[in-house]
Amino acid sequence: MNAQIAIGSSVLLIVMAVGPVASGDEVADDVFVRIVPAHSQLVAVLNVKEAFTKGPEAKTLQRLAKSHPIVPLWWSNDLEEKFGLDRANIERVALLDLGRQELVVVFELSEPVPKDAIVARVAPNSIDVAVAGETYLYSQDTANSIYFRDHKTFAVGLASHLNSYIAGLKKKHPARLNDAVSKSEDALLVVHVTSSVMRDRFATGPLSALSEANTWELSFSSSPTSLDVCFTADFEGPRQATVAAAELREALKQLQAYLARVKNHWPEFTEREKDKFRDVEFLENQMDRALRETDTGLQNASVEAHDAELSANVIINTDEPISTLALLAAMFPRPAK
Repeated sequence: MNAQIAIGSSVLLIVMAVGPVASGDEVADDVFVRIVPAHSQLVAVLNVKEAFTKGPEAKTLQRLAKSHPIVPLWWSNDLEEKFGLDRANIERVALLDLGRQELVVVFELSEPVPKDAIVARVAPNSIDVAVAGETYLYSQDTANSIYFRDHKTFAVGLASHLNSYIAGLKKKHPARLNDAVSKSEDALLVVHVTSSVMRDRFATGPLSALSEANTWELSFSSSPTSLDVCFTADFEGPRQATVAAAELREALKQLQAYLARVKNHWPEFTEREKDKFRDVEFLENQMDRALRETDTGLQNASVEAHDAELSANVIINTDEPISTLALLAAMFPRPAK
């Protein structure tokens, strides 16, 4: 499952931003919503589409993907070997944390790929397993399992994780989860996080007030001239939202200070890594640009509390928004293992 873990870690590293959400329970039209279980505690959907092949940043992204393992795009170099996939054929990738350390990765493809090619790499020597009226493939060689939802969408995980995943597909989806996942049709990255995840990780410390939210929703969207970062959280009442807004403003100031430390670390990192990775100087130049542009965006960030909801917006002015998102995912340089 090394490739699955790598993808999961990459998506988790990127976490940030989404706009206001709906209320009530409803089913969205986006088919991708229907392959996200209702009990998902963390959902991170990365919208890949044609960025690597046809977009204005294609050459930069291809070069970044081969520059150094600290860039999350590095995992895409192994897609064909590990999954039998061409990254140019991937529409969206989702990491799902179902709780109890149950992780599932879902792929949506632009064009169908023969199932046998995928199974041979992900779940060789597999057998059929039936659960909740569905069937997935379990590999007796690797313990990996794969579930084909349709001819262009499939999920990968351990057998016990897919049991939970498939059972969750049968349940009614909360509208906030539907809304967040539906946004991934257009946004670069969308993340939906439930209260249980936040309270486990942030109940004590500088984000304790933010951890009291019912949900966080985060997203990155791009335009030709900017990377737009949005964040919303909903609380039980206005008081909690107001306290959390003050906490978030302070956290953004601390993030600026952290980015400055990261920037100062890069020359040493480049010197140490340049003999092993020939394009690390290109990576340093790209990271320097991304950090400068992000710092300017953070200086003009807006944070507001309205009734029981908190929202924040950061506009990073850049002509390379997708590359900037990939670079921010790396955040702090470290040597390859």
